Amino acid sequence: MASWTEAGQDPALFWHLTLREIKIVMTGAARRIEREVMQSEVNAWLGARLVMIGYHKPKKFPKFSAVSSVKTKRREQSWKQQKALVEALNAAFGGKVIRK
Repeated sequence: MASWTEAGQDPALFWHLTLREIKIVMTGAARRIEREVMQSEVNAWLGARLVMIGYHKPKKFPKFSAVSSVKTKRREQSWKQQKALVEALNAAFGGKVIRK
């Protein structure tokens, strides 16, 4: 319950939800908080980068991935997913799908 209210949720709503619904809400709240942390870190990094440009060695400024506390992983797409995406984009722009 403490985590529920800490995530900014209504305490009265807690008792009306199933465990599955609570998990969905808490997962969403965790993602929102992670996104906000990432956004504030990016803003701080960009501000520091702008200040650094005026000094002597702007090329030695560390990459954002080296200073970020939130580590993002890229999801690898299979070739089937990539093919489906290209076909969808092709169809969206009026292209023809030719199958051999």
